[in-house]
Amino acid sequence: MTEKSEASFKKLLRDMSDAQIRRYYKDLEWTAFPVLIMNEYQKRFNAQTSKRVIDKLRAQTEVAKKQSDVLRKIAASKGGELSSKLISQASDTVSRGVVSAKKMAHSPEKNLELLEKLAALHKKGIITNKEFQEKKRELLRKI
Repeated sequence: MTEKSEASFKKLLRDMSDAQIRRYYKDLEWTAFPVLIMNEYQKRFNAQTSKRVIDKLRAQTEVAKKQSDVLRKIAASKGGELSSKLISQASDTVSRGVVSAKKMAHSPEKNLELLEKLAALHKKGIITNKEFQEKKRELLRKI
């Protein structure tokens, strides 16, 4: 008859192969001493697994550092190109705005013509004296 004590089960577990321990661990709920199987599994595999995890993390860290360097270089080169492009576009926009503003501004001769038209409108009573004086001041400042 086989012994069914905790000590005998521990000895049995120590003598099992890794494959058998894995199989028992997968079927943990059906085993006689689940805590003992979990302890044996952790002793055998978690120490190795922790080392593997740390090694993988170190490797991933190195990969991330290299990718960061590549991205930093790309950002530096593209950033310079992008800022030059934006400055150029802004300069073009401002230039177009200045040209448009100049077109909208009237020449002194044109302002004098407008003043004469305003005077005629004032004489006919179409605009009030106050409106005429405001527009007249505005046009004279531009001349």
